[in-house]
Amino acid sequence: MTRPTAFTTLGRRALALGLFAVAAPAIGLGLDANRSEAAPSEPNSCADDLTAEGLTEFFTSERAPAHGDYQRVLALPDGRAFWTFQDAYVKNTAGRRVLIHNAAMLQTGHCFELLRGGTADTPRPWLFAEQTRRFQHWYWPLGASTTSDGQIGVFVAEMRERGPGYLRHTEPVATWLATVDTDNLHITDLQPAADASASLYGWSVTSDESWTYLYGYCYRQFGWDPLPFAPNTRAHDRACSSELHVARVPVGRLDEPPTYWNGSSWSAKSTEAVPVMTDFKRSINPAEIHWNGERFIAVTKVGDWWGRTVHIDASPTAHGPWRAVDELAVTPVCDRCNTYFASLVPSPASETGFVIGISNNTWDGAHSPHYAPTFLSLDVPHGVSRGGEAAPSASSLSAVATLLAGYLRLVWSRGSAWRRCVL
Repeated sequence: MTRPTAFTTLGRRALALGLFAVAAPAIGLGLDANRSEAAPSEPNSCADDLTAEGLTEFFTSERAPAHGDYQRVLALPDGRAFWTFQDAYVKNTAGRRVLIHNAAMLQTGHCFELLRGGTADTPRPWLFAEQTRRFQHWYWPLGASTTSDGQIGVFVAEMRERGPGYLRHTEPVATWLATVDTDNLHITDLQPAADASASLYGWSVTSDESWTYLYGYCYRQFGWDPLPFAPNTRAHDRACSSELHVARVPVGRLDEPPTYWNGSSWSAKSTEAVPVMTDFKRSINPAEIHWNGERFIAVTKVGDWWGRTVHIDASPTAHGPWRAVDELAVTPVCDRCNTYFASLVPSPASETGFVIGISNNTWDGAHSPHYAPTFLSLDVPHGVSRGGEAAPSASSLSAVATLLAGYLRLVWSRGSAWRRCVL
């Protein structure tokens, strides 16, 4: 495995030689609120099946319309699924993969339809293409939810590069809310989120019957604090990388001002918000949270790029207390690869019980066939809901491990390799 210093030089995302050239000038953020900036742009591409193995084979193959990371999935009420990705490679008409900072896919059954901006010759980001200065000022999609009027709301992190090259000292500066028409998939609105701060409320989004919960995470990964084992290399901001906060709005009302959990009640003051996942000693804890109708489930690749474990935790409320439910071993897909960001893949996006998506890249960040999500599967034991959101009642991780020993099935498929492309 390549030393962390080599990894930090280019970042975890797939970069090829010469990528630091600026592609487009930045402009102001004034947008016509009703303008459709992007819509479906490619014919459908279909997976053979939606098991963990089938999803891995599809997303790592040339059939996938994009290869990216930070895979997030929203199950839509009509049975479709909406996926978003950060730093995605998409093909142009010459068959070459071009990096755009964000993309989405609409899944209908086994088939996936790409959403991007630009043209087939010159693909551009799906969101905020006009405002993006590639590798200097860009936008990464976060969590999403259906809105009270039946649209899709996607929270978006506005990012700026403060260092000498891409992902050398990267800072989130604001949170935006994109609204997408569920019928034609046009972007109908791009507005600052009700809490537009860099606290990124919208990192993870989930709803129960009454409320939509917006989890905030600082998402400062690159160029912040020295690594304990490599003092000359700077990575996560340890002042906040362990902390998750939560706010809430009435269910589906994503544009309303949220209230924040202050440790005893919900407050209108964001300054009173307290961390809500303090039950574990995890210095880097980028959790994704889901409500399964009974309780809240957190899926976390603890340590981000480091470590080889996905933790599954449960809580009766959005703000805890959290209890460890299970953990899954994650194997890098190559000797020079790392894994990061775990996310739940709910039904109907998957066909098997507990499916978790994992982002993959090489330590040096060079564009490779390994830059694509892969998927793990856990057989569903008694007490776990369909779609993968668990609610077992064991009191400790060791007890759960013993209880579920007969159920655990780890599925890891590397899928088909695809051609290395250079911009």
